[in-house]
Amino acid sequence: MKNINQLKNKADWLVQKRNKELRLNIDTYDFIMLRNEEANLETSTKNSKIRSYRIKNLLEELPTLEIINRRNEDKINNRCMRCKMESESWSHVWECDMNTYTLYDIVNKNILTNIGNLKTKNIYVNEERWKDRIIKILLEKSSIKSNQLIIHDCIKGIFNKRLTEIDRNKEIKYEMEKLIQGIALGVKEKIWRD
Repeated sequence: MKNINQLKNKADWLVQKRNKELRLNIDTYDFIMLRNEEANLETSTKNSKIRSYRIKNLLEELPTLEIINRRNEDKINNRCMRCKMESESWSHVWECDMNTYTLYDIVNKNILTNIGNLKTKNIYVNEERWKDRIIKILLEKSSIKSNQLIIHDCIKGIFNKRLTEIDRNKEIKYEMEKLIQGIALGVKEKIWRD
């Protein structure tokens, strides 16, 4: 009975209008959702907040001024509070020039950590070429959403095949998964909470 209810809930979630693009464009072979760090199945306030953030981020429904205006009848100015130039949308939150930390800083830091982790496993790469290769992949078009880049998939915590299969070595694949997790957690900590 429990399995039937879970399937029914998944079906109800998938047919919602807001999930239409995900339903049409997601290929389960192309990505794996960012795994929960929680080991137990109990729901605490902390776990609920983490899960809520992940779902809202995946659906691009984090409470930006654009989303709040859509929900409220009392319209407020939806200009970004940092730059006061553009409308505060999901993508603008991460790309705003006035952020204390930029997306580039977070990606750079995680690539350097990635290279360091590979060195500790006796896997040596040309740092400049490796960095350029990863950044080039991150700036490619996403296969999930047509108007976004692979970096946006990483922000949502989606494991993109282009990154995870950058090399056949299992250790490199594991480190690439850690890179994606680092980017997803980095933008949450350094940009979203700021």
